[in-house]
Amino acid sequence: MASSDDDEIVPQIVTNYHLVDDDESPISFAVLPIQFGDGERQDAANMAVFLHGTTDGGLQKVYKQVVAWKLELEDDQPKIMVLSKDKKWINLLKPRKSYEDTIRTMLITIQLLHFVRRKPQASEKTLWEHLRGVMSTFEVRPSEDDFREHISLMKLFSERDQVLANSQASAQVALH
Repeated sequence: MASSDDDEIVPQIVTNYHLVDDDESPISFAVLPIQFGDGERQDAANMAVFLHGTTDGGLQKVYKQVVAWKLELEDDQPKIMVLSKDKKWINLLKPRKSYEDTIRTMLITIQLLHFVRRKPQASEKTLWEHLRGVMSTFEVRPSEDDFREHISLMKLFSERDQVLANSQASAQVALH
């Protein structure tokens, strides 16, 4: 955990997380503006979004207002992060089980982007095998319908990443 100037503890990693709006209704981090590595950010969200979760192996509860999110695809697993109102990035590790349905399609889309980024020459069949394996804990298997509401996000990443733009599998999925 990191400490800010006013000694407020800001978690670096949060597990068992979920995000809510002002009314405490579950909401996807995708409603927040996405921030890219170059500092470019989409328009700000017109609502307050709060992160709930735990840190320190479940010993401390977290409740923070968040204002943006970003996705890193370079590591072995995709890294989803949210930006706290006090400008600190928080890594989201494992969503709360009851929250998974809220972000299911976004998680599948993120896994697609991550896989394609790491294996751009992979076939569409290999991509689907990977997605079904990674998302095997979900009752409903991944399908092309899961990407439909996130095509604009996929295009945003493809515009900024030549590997994604040239990928065979992502092109096939986006065309269907």
